[in-house]
Amino acid sequence: MPLIEVQNLLKTYGSFKALDRISFTLEKGVHGLIGPNGAGKTTTLKILLGLAASNGGDARVFGLDCRRNVDEILKRSGVLHENPRVPNWVTGREFLSHVAKLKCANPVDKEVETAAKMAEIAGALDKSVGAYSAGMVQRVALAASLIGDPELIFLDEPTSNLDPLGRIDVWNMVRELWKEKGTNFLISTHALFELEKACGDVVILHRGKVLDTGSVGDLTKKYASKEYSVRVDNSSAFTEYFGKRKGVKITAVEGGEVFLAVDDEEGFFREVSKMVREGRFVLRDVKSKRFTLEDIFVEALRRKGEE
Repeated sequence: MPLIEVQNLLKTYGSFKALDRISFTLEKGVHGLIGPNGAGKTTTLKILLGLAASNGGDARVFGLDCRRNVDEILKRSGVLHENPRVPNWVTGREFLSHVAKLKCANPVDKEVETAAKMAEIAGALDKSVGAYSAGMVQRVALAASLIGDPELIFLDEPTSNLDPLGRIDVWNMVRELWKEKGTNFLISTHALFELEKACGDVVILHRGKVLDTGSVGDLTKKYASKEYSVRVDNSSAFTEYFGKRKGVKITAVEGGEVFLAVDDEEGFFREVSKMVREGRFVLRDVKSKRFTLEDIFVEALRRKGEE
């Protein structure tokens, strides 16, 4: 049974389609929901959590209908909303204790301490939330999402308001919970360079539609251009020859290092081997460009714009 299943999901606000019949399926794991502002990420999360009603289609979590089985889904899930709001007249401990009681998580004190420790907020639990910084509010809201040992945690922009160390802590926590407890995550974020460190499958949304889905590895193969840096002892001979070859684009030359993009990798390296055997130059090193999730995202959007 899929962890999350969305089929032809439609959400409208008047004549505006926030979600235009989107479909995707996610199995157990750590997954990303990415896209620019207005793509439909938060709307999708709200429908999955039963916080917004769809205008058509079907959405299921744990195999449960997101309209008819909201209580059961929420009982088994945790959530960190974008820009969380926490009452400023209570202490962090009081807030987390209230959440633990709502989720029937016992013993309450142990649940609070465990979640606070994972979110790195344990030292400030007895302070008033009104005295918290924006980053501390983010941390206490993150701790709330961890209470009750949820099977699935929804994180909407989880690292906003956090300093660099805090962002590292969040992604380390995500990886550890998945590895040690099998806790599943659906993470909506703009911090693509951070998400790729923990993510399995990705759903790319754009203007209310699914642009593409797949693992980071599969999407890299699909969207990453074949770019290399080649270091040779005679860059002029190398560029003179390959600069005239169809399917090879030389983008820069820095001393003995040549940067280029190729269409046919196999053919390119066959010709390189031939030139080396003929003594045209000595090949010192070849490196493939490392593509990030952000590179993939940008390229996917570019291709969509060309359709």
